[in-house]
Amino acid sequence: MKAIRTFGLAALAALLAMAFVGASSAMAESTALCSADDAGCGVTHVHETTLSGVKAKLLTALGNVECDVLFLGDTVKGTSAPLVVEGNFAYSNCGDCTVEEVGGGVEIEVLKSGHETAAVTGEGEVRVICGASLDCTYNGEEFLGTGKGPLLSSETNGSVVITEQTAKKIKGSHCPSTSILDITTTPLSARYIAQVKIGLSTALCNQDPAANKEEACPEGHLVTHVHETTLSGAKGKLLTSIVNVECDVLFLGDTVTSLGKPLVIEGNFIYSNCGSCTVEEVGGGVEIEVLRLGHETTEVTGEGEVHVNCSGLNCTYNGEELLGAGKGPLLSSETNGSVSISGQAAKKVSGLFCPSTAKLDITVTPLSATYIGS
Repeated sequence: MKAIRTFGLAALAALLAMAFVGASSAMAESTALCSADDAGCGVTHVHETTLSGVKAKLLTALGNVECDVLFLGDTVKGTSAPLVVEGNFAYSNCGDCTVEEVGGGVEIEVLKSGHETAAVTGEGEVRVICGASLDCTYNGEEFLGTGKGPLLSSETNGSVVITEQTAKKIKGSHCPSTSILDITTTPLSARYIAQVKIGLSTALCNQDPAANKEEACPEGHLVTHVHETTLSGAKGKLLTSIVNVECDVLFLGDTVTSLGKPLVIEGNFIYSNCGSCTVEEVGGGVEIEVLRLGHETTEVTGEGEVHVNCSGLNCTYNGEELLGAGKGPLLSSETNGSVSISGQAAKKVSGLFCPSTAKLDITVTPLSATYIGS
C-alpha cells in the first residue's frame, strides 16, 4: 500500500519535473512548472492520475494489489532546485483490498535531467489491507521515477513512469519483507519542461533606453506611477461555464521602488461597462511583480480577488500567480506597450453554485509610452 502511495508520489514528481525548468544531475538550476511549451510557467497546483485502464500495481509474494491512483498537491513556495511538491495520494478501485496513505501527506522532489526529461524522487508510507491475508504497511524510500514532457512522452500531457521499485515492510504480521511497485501517471493538463529565464533589474521609463548599452533608463525619465487600461473595443474577459463576463478594466498603481528585481507595483483595479454584471476588487488592493527578461520584454505576475455579480452568478474568484507577458513600445503591437494574460485560471473562493474555475483573458496598455529599462 505504502509502496503504491510512494510510487504515485514519485511518478507525480517526475511528471511535474517534465514541466519544470530544472536542474541537471551535475548542477541544480531553478525549476518552474509550465502549462505550455516554454510558456505559462508559474503553475503551483498539481493534479495527476494513473492512466485509464492501467492501474498502479504493488506486487507481493502473497498477492498483487492494483489500484487507480490520484495525486493532488502544491509546490512549496521558494523551492526550485529541486522543486518540492507536497500533497496527498488517494487510492480507489482496488478490488478486494483497501489502500490508504499513512502520515498525512508526502513530499516529492523534481530535478530536471535533460530536454523534456526529469528524475523524480519521494518517499512515504501506505497501508494495504486485503481480507485476512494481508494487512501491511510499506515504506518506499527514495523511489526514483522518470518523467517526460508532452514533446517526448507517449501520453498527450506527459507521463511519469516507475518500474520495479522496491518498497520495504515496516509493520504487519506475516507480510512479505519487500514488494515491487509499477506505476505510470499523467497530469490532467499538459505540463512541459522549459528553461527558466534569469530575471534582470527592471525599471519603467518614459523614454527609449535602448541607446544606452545597458538599457538603463535615461536620468529623470523613470516612471513610478502606472496607469493602464484595456484596449478600446477589447474588454477583459472572465469566462465561466455559466456566463462570460466582459468589462473595461483600469489599473492605477505606484512602484514600490524605482528599480527592482522584480519591480513591485501596488495598486487597484476598477471594472466598468460590464453589461448586466458588476465586478469589484476584493481585499483593498493588489501587488504586481514585473521582471525584465530581455530587450523590451518582461514577465508580469500577480494575484488578487474579484467579486462577480450577474444574473445566475454571484461568486468570488482568486487568481493566484497569474502570469502575463509584457512588451514595451518597440516590440508591442500597441503604440504605448502592452501586458497580455491569456487563458489563465482563476479559482472560486466563495459563492453558491459557482463554477470551480474561470478563465481570464485580458490585454492592457499604458496611457503613455512605457519602455522597459534597467
